[in-house]
Amino acid sequence: MREFNPNGPVDLASGLQKKVNQDLQSLRTYNQRANTVDAQAAEVAEQPLKLVNAALGFSKTLKDRYDANKEEREAKQIAALDIDSKNLGITTEGLDDWIKFKEETHKDQAKLDEYLKANYNEEQAKFLRSMGKGRLLIGTKLVAQTNANSLPLKWADFQRTPVTLSDGRVVTWTGTESAADQQEYYDAFKIKLVQDGKLDASTELYQETYKPAFDSLYKTAVSVKAQQKVTQYDKEYEAENQEFVFNAVNNVDGNVGVQDFMGLITQEMPNYGGDLGKTFDGVYDKYIMPMVENNQVSRDQFYTFIMGVMDHKGMGKVSMEKGMGKKLKLLEINKQFSKNELKDLQDKQEIKKAKALSAEQVALDNLIPGLEKGDYTVDDIIQAEGMLYQQFGYESSKLANLKKGYQMKDPEVATYDNAFKIAEGNGTLTVEMVKDTGNALLKEKWLAKARKAEETRKGDTYKLQKKNVGTIVKARFGKLLESTQSPQGGEVQAHLNKYFEKKVNEYIDQYPDNIDTAINKAAIETQTYFNEGQAEGGLFEVDKQAYESGTNVFPNFRKQQIAAVKALDKAILDAQPKDASHFTTELVSTGIKIKNAGNDLELALDTPLVFLNQAQVNDAINAIAEGGMSDWLKVVSSTYNVDPFEVLHKQAPLLGFKKEDLPEKPKFLDVVDKQASPDLVCLMRKVGIQNLPTETAKRLCISMSPNGINDKELVKSIYGDQNIVRNNSED
Repeated sequence: MREFNPNGPVDLASGLQKKVNQDLQSLRTYNQRANTVDAQAAEVAEQPLKLVNAALGFSKTLKDRYDANKEEREAKQIAALDIDSKNLGITTEGLDDWIKFKEETHKDQAKLDEYLKANYNEEQAKFLRSMGKGRLLIGTKLVAQTNANSLPLKWADFQRTPVTLSDGRVVTWTGTESAADQQEYYDAFKIKLVQDGKLDASTELYQETYKPAFDSLYKTAVSVKAQQKVTQYDKEYEAENQEFVFNAVNNVDGNVGVQDFMGLITQEMPNYGGDLGKTFDGVYDKYIMPMVENNQVSRDQFYTFIMGVMDHKGMGKVSMEKGMGKKLKLLEINKQFSKNELKDLQDKQEIKKAKALSAEQVALDNLIPGLEKGDYTVDDIIQAEGMLYQQFGYESSKLANLKKGYQMKDPEVATYDNAFKIAEGNGTLTVEMVKDTGNALLKEKWLAKARKAEETRKGDTYKLQKKNVGTIVKARFGKLLESTQSPQGGEVQAHLNKYFEKKVNEYIDQYPDNIDTAINKAAIETQTYFNEGQAEGGLFEVDKQAYESGTNVFPNFRKQQIAAVKALDKAILDAQPKDASHFTTELVSTGIKIKNAGNDLELALDTPLVFLNQAQVNDAINAIAEGGMSDWLKVVSSTYNVDPFEVLHKQAPLLGFKKEDLPEKPKFLDVVDKQASPDLVCLMRKVGIQNLPTETAKRLCISMSPNGINDKELVKSIYGDQNIVRNNSED
């Protein structure tokens, strides 16, 4: 149980003046000897003046000047003594003790030596012995000044001391109500310090030093109290009380809690003028009510506390609930408890929801890559949905969308996803393209990106910087763009264009609210990438001799591409199934090469031997000449959703084929790519345009011409002289 009332009360009741007079008389008797010493010291201090007066015939002018400078000289002497003593490690308290001890012992040198030997080292003792009467007087004044300067700290400690006033009330400084109360309380403080310091209020030293300090401190104390300022001491005291009350209210034993709390009430009564009722109201409102409002105590624990037993003057031992009645403000408190409990419930629901969302994200992070690899199925999505509902009562719309997406044919989903990925990298991704997909998950993944991409491309900054980036190589090596050798300016420029688009996407993620900044940084980085690459040994280092001839101008760029392919040979052999067909082996090889290119399809297309070798190029050229498409080129086109003609025109020159010898893409196919829906384009690339089912062929024609299958020229351009309906009658 907490102990209170650390200091006994200072009694200012009846007989106070008699007690004060006795104390003061005792002090006067005690200080007579000291006054004699003061007089002697003063006599010594006046000797220089007497000599001056005698020598100059008591010159009034010089005497006045001497008196005027006396105070300044004395201040300098006090400051010098303070510095000298502290430099030797002698405190002001120690100096005071020495002065008093010397006054008491007078000329008993043996006692003085014994005192110095016991308390000081040789150097300190030498210094103290050297102090004559004049310097002892200066020391006395130094001690007085120091003590006077310490009065605010002593007052801060005293303010919590209970004092019995003349009317019998026991109060602290906080509990004083009137000016008379304050004066009485402060007088008690002065008397205590006078008694502790053995001061004589009648001395000149007291009047000059202590009285002004006491008077000034009193004015400050009254002013601070009037402004109701809370000192740091008050804050610490209140924090201590708050912790004490918290422990009392939350004590599992309500009886102990009430006893502790009522002990605090007794302690605080002087702060409330000794009134029990006011004290209870004040402490209750100050400490317990905020606890309830801040949800620091439960309803059950609060009632355990107030059912604890207290001593009541009128009722005896009763529960606090009965003894304090309305002062407990139970109606108000119960309303607050209801608010707290509702908030706790809401917080728990929010926490539960947060946990559900976290579990949902973990499920998605595992399921999505697992579904792509074939490690998970739709059944795993359903299981994850059930787990979330069972544990949290949460229905996941994201898992539902994921399930819906993977309930579609997996190749179809992958085809669309890959198409959007390519479009994003090329800077051609549109909202129209994305919204037509039937997969909700893909829509969620790509729609926001498509909107951002469209917004980006509409801006003047993007248009300007894309144009600037597109001329980087031409601005530096204009004639290379006209060369038919590879890799030359065109391939390098294509590489830089792709690099720019990649950086735009990266910086938009970093600066979502400042697209212009993202675009400008991407353009600057692309230019820097090209400039730095031209250094010796760099990716874009120029062979000066080759530059003159226009062949293999960027040898390092070409070497990098070829070296990357060669480095994959062993990995390709290790990765392919031992019993796999040639077709499967080629797909494994291509997949590894694309992965080596950072899954960057454009970079892979610009790298030799990724999609086509020399034999496959010849097969493709021959098949197109016969009005068809090679099987391998159709596989590549459908697997990676790329234009077969783009594959041929990018890969073949890397193997030495001349661009002018390659078959051009039919114009109608450009129209198909631009106007037809993505699913139509993907299907066409997968099975070949001549093998489209009848209804699909009709859709294709309708997407390209208002006349549809009645557009004879269109049908002829696609199918020759054959009728598409007749030709697909068996579909």
